Amino acid sequence: MEPPQRLSRRALLRSAFLGGSGVLAAYLVGCAAGGDGQATPAPTATFKRPTPPPQPTATPSSLGWQLISPNSANPPQPRRDHSLATNGVTVYVFAGRSGSEELSDSWGFTADVWASYGTEGPSPRHGHNAIWDAARDRIIVFGGQAGSTFFDDIWEFDTRSNEWRQLPQSGSGPAPRYGAGAAFDAAGDRMLVTH
Repeated sequence: MEPPQRLSRRALLRSAFLGGSGVLAAYLVGCAAGGDGQATPAPTATFKRPTPPPQPTATPSSLGWQLISPNSANPPQPRRDHSLATNGVTVYVFAGRSGSEELSDSWGFTADVWASYGTEGPSPRHGHNAIWDAARDRIIVFGGQAGSTFFDDIWEFDTRSNEWRQLPQSGSGPAPRYGAGAAFDAAGDRMLVTH
């Protein structure tokens, strides 16, 4: 049996980061000061050169932005710090702010047409989070801010009935906040919130 090949720390880390396995390489090499700069592969680990990523298949002429002129007499007012969520057909916009005015309106954009939805919902806010829950055809909204008030409430917008409903909370949840990051974990059936 041939002895394991020894690699320099730099070569191993460079290859690992190019292949997306930087944490594994840092673990195998170690980051302690005073080492000899050499990595000794674990008995069960083998070094594989990373496969280069596939090249994009779209041609530059097929990519680009296009201005859409909605066929709506009453589109939503301009805003910032709102949320967007989509089911792949409709883009849903909720709340935000226009100048110093806090908004609480809900809109959907489908096939070049804006429609207003669900008037009884969360209080006006900006900087909140919204995710799409495909299993239940709903949007989940968490947190946000209005003036000096910060929220930790959770709401759902049912896109089948176009109705808002505040969801009950149990246990300890995140502190009130705005500007957080959020994502939906379909496998765990949960909304993840950070920062």
